[in-house]
Amino acid sequence: MRASLRKVLYILSKGPAPLSDVLLPKEASPGKDISFLLIQDAVSLTQVPGGQTYALLDDVRTRNVTTPFPTISYRDMLRMIFDADAVIAL
Repeated sequence: MRASLRKVLYILSKGPAPLSDVLLPKEASPGKDISFLLIQDAVSLTQVPGGQTYALLDDVRTRNVTTPFPTISYRDMLRMIFDADAVIAL
């Protein structure tokens, strides 16, 4: 029987910051399914280290930016939060 992956969701709101460089995973972790959600000012980021990355559509529109990442709705964001085993907000 194969063990399930632990879902970890990182929510980034402020864009690049020195502290987030230390806290964000640089590569895939065994046993973890890592995703990133960009909200508020972080939707302007164009690079995020590894993992599936999504941007909140309302914040992309509000800031009038383009993003290379798939956009999601508030409803999708809530689903991601409730489906995650761990949520880390930076």
